[in-house]
Amino acid sequence: MGVMLQEYRMAKELWIQTQAKFDTKGFQGGCFNVLKIIVKLVDWRVAQ
Repeated sequence: MGVMLQEYRMAKELWIQTQAKFDTKGFQGGCFNVLKIIVKLVDWRVAQ
């Protein structure tokens, strides 16, 4: 559980960095898709 929380924090940090670098709407759509993938991965890890 602790490892998963660390991964989540890293993903969140990466999200903040990418948002800071690119503030265009097209890229935000891409980020949203990446976020959905991350959520699915977290769900998968919890189910394991």
